[in-house]
Amino acid sequence: MHGANDNSRSLARSTIIGNTLALFLGNAAGNLFSFILMVFLARFLGDVAVGQYSFIFATGFLIVLLGNPGLEYIIIKEVPANDRLILTYGPNILSLKIILAVFAVIVTGFIALN
Repeated sequence: MHGANDNSRSLARSTIIGNTLALFLGNAAGNLFSFILMVFLARFLGDVAVGQYSFIFATGFLIVLLGNPGLEYIIIKEVPANDRLILTYGPNILSLKIILAVFAVIVTGFIALN
């Protein structure tokens, strides 16, 4: 009985180590790709265009950040327990996300113009 417990611990440990290594390598590859892409963009576009690209990218990120506060997690958590909640949550969350997206575009535009 003791041997089976040790095998499951060893399997869990190797799974955790494997998953951690895969996550680390994936993040490292993504960061390396982003760095290489920025080097090529800087060479191809020039300094002014790279600055504009970075500004547009940051502005887009701000719009996404302000317009999506994670409301989909409410649906993911609550709806599987009670399917009828989608009739209430769906339209309300969609409406709120549209309002927040419009607000985010207005705020971002105001920031960009000043």
